[in-house]
Amino acid sequence: TVLDTVLLEDPVVEFVGVLNDGMQTVKGIMHVAADPELVYSILTDYDSCDRVFQNIVSTKTIHNESGKQVVQTCKWQFLAFKGTFDVYLNVLEEPAERMLVFRLQASSFMRDFEGRWQVLPKPGGGCIVEHVLAVKPVVTIPTAIAPYTSSMFKQQVAGLLQDLESEIRNQSATVPAMS
Repeated sequence: TVLDTVLLEDPVVEFVGVLNDGMQTVKGIMHVAADPELVYSILTDYDSCDRVFQNIVSTKTIHNESGKQVVQTCKWQFLAFKGTFDVYLNVLEEPAERMLVFRLQASSFMRDFEGRWQVLPKPGGGCIVEHVLAVKPVVTIPTAIAPYTSSMFKQQVAGLLQDLESEIRNQSATVPAMS
């Protein structure tokens, strides 16, 4: 049976601010009743990202001399407009810290991007999942719509956490529940 929730607390998502020369930065934190290794394995299963995360249409992992790269087609929506864009991301994994960093290599949609995930063991069981998203769009964001875009980035991080929680719940249904 699928669990109703693996959340130990409601996720918290906050707009950190505009940092590093225009990087719109958002941080999300989620406490879940799940093994940290399970959560990290979901995050590092790049070829399943299009199944786990609703904003990813397709994904492919490339291994080359400079390391690991992920190529994704992602969905976007802004006001009444929507579409897809391709993004090429370099991946840095730190398995001992259960940390994962995606850095932009190329995209027609973003000038700069960093997505950082970390999974920390929670005292007493479960884990804390942190996600920091920093985006600098190709187009400068006009001051008049800046509040809307910061809200949009917060919604994006909240959606990623919700998608991850759903996948943790599905995979945890086959594992005995934590006490």
